[in-house]
Amino acid sequence: MANNTSAPGNLSEMTQMLLKDLKSMCSSPSTKKRRTAGQDEEEEQQAAASKVIGGCSNCDRGSNFLALTDPDLLDCPICFNNLTIPVFQCLNGHLACSSCCIKVRNKCPSCSSTIGHNRCRPIEKIIESVKTTCQNQKYGCTEMVFRCKKREHEDMCVYAPCSCPLPDCEFVGSSKKLSLHFSTNHSGSAKRFCYNCSIPIALELRQKSVILQEEQEGTIYILNNWVQNLGNVIDVCCIAPISSKRGLSYDLIATNGGRSVKLQSFSEHVCGWVEHTSPKNFLMVPRDFFGSCGQLKLELRISEGPGVVHANVLSLGHFSTKHSGSAKSFCYNCSIPISLELQQKSVILQEEQEGTIFILNNGVQNLGNVINVCCVVPISSKRGFSYDLLATNSGRSVKLQSSAEHVWGRVEHTTPKSFLMVPSDFFGSRGQLNLELHISQSPGVVHA
Repeated sequence: MANNTSAPGNLSEMTQMLLKDLKSMCSSPSTKKRRTAGQDEEEEQQAAASKVIGGCSNCDRGSNFLALTDPDLLDCPICFNNLTIPVFQCLNGHLACSSCCIKVRNKCPSCSSTIGHNRCRPIEKIIESVKTTCQNQKYGCTEMVFRCKKREHEDMCVYAPCSCPLPDCEFVGSSKKLSLHFSTNHSGSAKRFCYNCSIPIALELRQKSVILQEEQEGTIYILNNWVQNLGNVIDVCCIAPISSKRGLSYDLIATNGGRSVKLQSFSEHVCGWVEHTSPKNFLMVPRDFFGSCGQLKLELRISEGPGVVHANVLSLGHFSTKHSGSAKSFCYNCSIPISLELQQKSVILQEEQEGTIFILNNGVQNLGNVINVCCVVPISSKRGFSYDLLATNSGRSVKLQSSAEHVWGRVEHTTPKSFLMVPSDFFGSRGQLNLELHISQSPGVVHA
């Protein structure tokens, strides 16, 4: 029992002595004299400072440093992560971070005594005064950060490594060095472009990606293409540290004949190209948009500043009383606001003057919801109707411009020729999607 009670005292004495050494090294006149005694000694200390694990919080780069030969002493012995304040100790002096105290239910895994109530103040003071290098030092980061804030800094570090998007190249470096590397070694592997200018792209059906590099800054973007059952999933991402605060918007349009699908969104930040990821925002392009040659015509525009989705502010309008409120009444060439439930199968619409019936269909798929519009008329009818369908969510949008298919009536589980794939997260917390529909009497023109 005597050993158990003396352990905390020994731990406190050791840590207090270490703290005393730290302070004395920073304030002692003798150490100041030694620092200026000769050029050789100063150079040795500077070299040691670049390799040191910790230092006093009152010292700068030119001051003396205290090296910790075993940096694991400041790691939690349970989760092995850096100890952060608060630090707890049991009666026998074993340490644990606050999260691990909860995980072990306040029972020390080393000696089974209670842990999580007594703070270890000396260790906390050491943690507050110890500095270390960033893990991205080899990629150019020269910051010396307090050990207790190391993870916070590294999560936001602009020197986080980015890898070359070419599969045969193993280059890894900061985003700036990656831009220079790609311009120097792979200049012919990227399509060059300028911000705020249209970029025409011809995409093969099974082509996995297109690499783009901006002319002035050299920033690298990747247009990804995944083949799915209903069509191709396409999105755009930027190779930059995930913590980068710079958000760039883009417009992506796919056209075929008089039809088009459009996505307005923000480029995600990735550290390199990876196959088979699930993008948050994407454009689903129906398979028949690829021509007989198996190519898809795309128009991409990347903007320097965050984009704004130009969706009209709509009034609810008025509803027709026909069919006891089963149909939403509308007029041709007028905007129709629709609030669609996640699992809602369809919305019936009826034109005010002619009484023509249209159906907005909604099918739930793995990647999102497939939405299209058809007209209930004889399939042989030569009369055509075009429509614009826009789905928006917090600065993002996907858009379809197409012609309404002719059907005899509503049939479940059909595969439409033209449709809008809306990502699942477009549906808000209430499971509702805001749509804007515009139906025209004559075939529309795609404004690409």
